[in-house]
Amino acid sequence: CTLRFPGGDAYVSYRGTDNTLVGWKEDFNMAFESDVPSQLAARAYLERVAPTVTGALYVGGHSKGGNLAVYAASTCDGPTAARVRRVFSHAGPGFTAEALATPGWRERGGLVSKTVPKSSLIGMLFEQQEEYAVVDSSTLGILQHDPFSWVVEGCGFSYANGISRGAAALDETLNQWICSMTHEERAGFVNTLFSLLYAS
Repeated sequence: CTLRFPGGDAYVSYRGTDNTLVGWKEDFNMAFESDVPSQLAARAYLERVAPTVTGALYVGGHSKGGNLAVYAASTCDGPTAARVRRVFSHAGPGFTAEALATPGWRERGGLVSKTVPKSSLIGMLFEQQEEYAVVDSSTLGILQHDPFSWVVEGCGFSYANGISRGAAALDETLNQWICSMTHEERAGFVNTLFSLLYAS
């Protein structure tokens, strides 16, 4: 959806993963595919909204929505990109090394403000990461992925010094495992996993 501000600026917001197997399978497909359907739809939406807004564009989302926001802003057409002032990825999965090597990312990566909670898992996925800030949370473990648990002071987040040691170890192990597989092996693993889930 697009939130329009009185001064003419707008915030283009993307939602996270829905509760369907199709939605979750697409998340896993990001480990071996570029330009998954939701990313392409996100870019098309941003480019469709841009001409209807007079001011600057801010783009963001939570979880998968954060990934979609970064993808849309880093791959959109030149006229749209020129109007994007900031991109917010709140605990959004990262990108593969191939995606981070594209010209669009190199040109626009500096616009991204990424936040993750102290026990982040989803927001730390994939080989390489954008720079990020760590937010305090009022809950523990994987439940910290819920942004309504993030601590706010005044008009901003309460920040921590870094992610927890347990989360750092888990994130490193998971990303090393993903990185050790070829794209074909990743695709085979994801397709096998979801064929079992569909069968049940």
